[in-house]
Amino acid sequence: DMRAVVGQASSTSLAVAAGTAGQRQVVCYSSNPAELQPTPAQLKLPAGGITALNLTFKPWRAGRQWVRVHLVDTGTKQVVHALLVATEATLPPISRSFEVELQAGSVVQRQILYTNPYTHTAQTVQCFKFTTNSPWLLSFQPGVLDLAPRDSKPLTLMIDARLLKAGVVVQALVFVQDELGRQEECLGLLVRCL
Repeated sequence: DMRAVVGQASSTSLAVAAGTAGQRQVVCYSSNPAELQPTPAQLKLPAGGITALNLTFKPWRAGRQWVRVHLVDTGTKQVVHALLVATEATLPPISRSFEVELQAGSVVQRQILYTNPYTHTAQTVQCFKFTTNSPWLLSFQPGVLDLAPRDSKPLTLMIDARLLKAGVVVQALVFVQDELGRQEECLGLLVRCL
């Protein structure tokens, strides 16, 4: 089982036994590579030995799902190991929410003011990166803001509703991360198409 908060990664390591056949070179495949990544992508399984396989789960939507991981011999194309991983993702706490109404099929820009929440840091300027669980709907200009403590700058939200029909409501999450990829906060954006 693997659990994580949407937009954040969790990792685990598994021991994979090679069996009694000779050494095998295998490639690792995930049935959901956007959210569950096996690493390394290629392994050498020594005869009679054990090799570590790392799994990183970084979900983009909340819920439970089963993800298959197959280790396939590169020479014979046989499945050497098959794993079934139960994953569960929960929503992060949303610190602020925004709502936008727009015409279905349109593209609009909206600005929000983002403020560095820290009053002081070891650095004089802190870098904030913005990503989303809905890149088909939402992008940012700029995608990164450098802010001094308590400083504010505008962030442009580019909302592309060309794939949406009238009456549709979509909730997108905006992940605010520091320069090390740690999640600072999560913003919610509710998009209503007219």
